[in-house]
Amino acid sequence: MSRLPTLSPYYRVSAKALIFDGAGRLLVVKDENGEYEMPGGGWEYDESYEDCLRRELYEEIRAEVKSIGQPEIVWRDHEGGTARLKVAAYVTLASQKLTAVGDDDITELAAVRFVTKDEFLALPFQESECGIIHCADKIWNSIR
Repeated sequence: MSRLPTLSPYYRVSAKALIFDGAGRLLVVKDENGEYEMPGGGWEYDESYEDCLRRELYEEIRAEVKSIGQPEIVWRDHEGGTARLKVAAYVTLASQKLTAVGDDDITELAAVRFVTKDEFLALPFQESECGIIHCADKIWNSIR
């Protein structure tokens, strides 16, 4: 009898931000291991999607949010035995002045940068973020 891999039927849900600069480049963050991810993070039980994005963007990159659109991009990934669902919306920041900080001393961020679509496709993404690569066409085709 074969054993099924350990996998929870529940998803850890994260709110992610799609932030573009005036040149049509997308904001990504790099961790201390040199791997990239989209800015944002875990959606807590007692908060709205918008509150989660505001909190996460302030914690990670000290950004103040001007506006948040409707969630438009969704992807799934797995990390270990945890299924993860990522829900991304287009976000406009009050300022493009950003500081890579990290999230509650859990993850230190090494850098934030804006990238073109070609640069985006060549980035080494975190294992739990690599599903975003398959959404690149939709992300860039939907720029507002």
